[in-house]
This record gives sequence, structure tokens and C-alpha cells, in this order.
Amino acid sequence: VSLHATHGYLIHQFLSPYTNKRDDKYGGSLENRARFAVEIIKGIRKECGSDFVIDIRMGQDFLIPGNTLVEVKKLAKIMEESGVDSISASGGMHEASYDKLYGGTTSAMGVPPGWELEDAEAIKSVVSVPVLACGGLGIDLELAERVLEEGKADFIQMGSESHTSSSSISCCIIEIRSRIVDFFDNCVIGNSKQNRKILFYKLCVHLPVGCLMLYFFPEV
Repeated sequence: VSLHATHGYLIHQFLSPYTNKRDDKYGGSLENRARFAVEIIKGIRKECGSDFVIDIRMGQDFLIPGNTLVEVKKLAKIMEESGVDSISASGGMHEASYDKLYGGTTSAMGVPPGWELEDAEAIKSVVSVPVLACGGLGIDLELAERVLEEGKADFIQMGSESHTSSSSISCCIIEIRSRIVDFFDNCVIGNSKQNRKILFYKLCVHLPVGCLMLYFFPEV
């Protein structure tokens, strides 16, 4: 199981000082803000046993106040000590602006591949469990390979970009895929809120999931 403790979801809301304003044992200090996640991890371990794999996805907030790489390293060590088997490095919250989230760009289009690598490198430097890196690495497989060779991460995560990029592993028909890439220049790798809404809708009604840009631009 992978616990989603980033991107503003519930566990992240406890971890981040931006959203956690509690004054009880679940708020205030870093250790208190981590308590909710730690209890979840230990609860899963107790119920599912020592051979059940637990991953947690986490990263910096890109907000003030928020968890920086300094806090992320400390949190990663807490999660490792609590019993996770791996950590998926991914940061950001919905309130963070694009210029903070996407390497200085102003929109999800043109996001540089590997923009989240600093999270993976920071976490990798302080834990011994495997670290998974993401952030458009499916668009640049040579970069993804270098990340592994240089020990910046142990695994590469590829999501929605694998459906469109001409350089990635893809289930799409090659002709359609190449036209999408030519038209849009770069895959938006699921970073549009509207894209995510359509994606979840398709999943809920059991429709095939592919490049969501075809939904908005069928003429491509």
C-alpha cells in the first residue's frame, strides 16, 4: 500500500505547518505533526504483518509556512523508523503557485523533466529504504537512467506522461501519440486540475484512460 502524504491530502495536512494549526498532540512540533502518519503506518503494520509492503509518498510544501527539504529529511527518517519499506518523493500542495512547483514555469505545460529530483535526493541522503523519484521522468528516459546510475533514487515512477511522450513507454497508438507530442510540445503529466477531474471521472465510470488532451482537442 502507498500512503499519499503529499499534494495537500489528509496525511499531508497533518504534516504541513501550512495547514496544521492544531494545539494538541497532533500539532505544533515536527514530531507531533508526524504523529498521525506514524500511527497509520504502525496500525497497518500491526494488522497486515511484517511482510506487507508499505510505501509513503511525501515531499516539500513549496509554501510559507511549510516543510522545506530540511524538514522533509527529518520526516523521512521518522517514517523509516516507523516502519515504511520505501518512500516515494513528490512534493507540493494545491495552494502552491506554478512558479514554485514547476521549476520556474508559469503553467504545467513545459514542466522540465526531473523537477522533483531534489526531494528524492534529499530523502535518499538520510534513509536506507528504497526511494522512488518522479516528476516527468518518463519524458526523458536518459535522465531517468542517469538518476539511477548516480544513486539519486532507487526506482523511477512514471505516470500519465507514459501515455503521450514519444520517448516513453506507451500503450498509445504510435501515430496518435506522436501527433499529440508535436501539437502540445510537452506532456502536461497530469498537472492540470481539469485533467485530473476528467481522469477520475473516466475511472469512476469504467472508461478507458489515455491522454486527456484528446478529450479537449479531438482534432489533434
